[in-house]
Amino acid sequence: MRHPINVMRALLGLGSLFIVTGCTNMPSTDITVLHRATHCASTEAQPSATWVGDGDTLTATHARLTGQQLGARPPLPAVDFEQAGVLLLEMGQRPTGGYAVALAEPVIAVDDGIATVTVNWQEPAPGAIATQALTSPCLLLEIPRGDYTSIRVVDQDGRLRLEIPVTP
Repeated sequence: MRHPINVMRALLGLGSLFIVTGCTNMPSTDITVLHRATHCASTEAQPSATWVGDGDTLTATHARLTGQQLGARPPLPAVDFEQAGVLLLEMGQRPTGGYAVALAEPVIAVDDGIATVTVNWQEPAPGAIATQALTSPCLLLEIPRGDYTSIRVVDQDGRLRLEIPVTP
């Protein structure tokens, strides 16, 4: 007669093998931060989201975001556009410091054809002391392509900030 613990270990190992091999065909949902800054040369007043689906558009977008940066410009990130696209989030031009946007969750959640990206959307509190300088925070994210046709951007409190269609 086999010992019950050994049988349990064998079943657990076999179950783990099925899980690992079954997940190899699933697309990655990991999000990669390509660029983040507090000044991204936006002159628009409203927040915006832009889907970047090809290398030429990424080159132009990266040049605009980093063109006014002091010192050496960061290198253009390498993106395999067969497997991923790029999401640009811009808070728009802001009158002071204290604004920022950062990735909160490093994965996307997909439900009914809508991908959700969660960010930390920071604004200075009313009456807070902040630097008196124009800022235009942005976040550039590499997002795996998947079974979705639009992307929702929600903040740390679950508030919908932006939503855009995704083109193939």
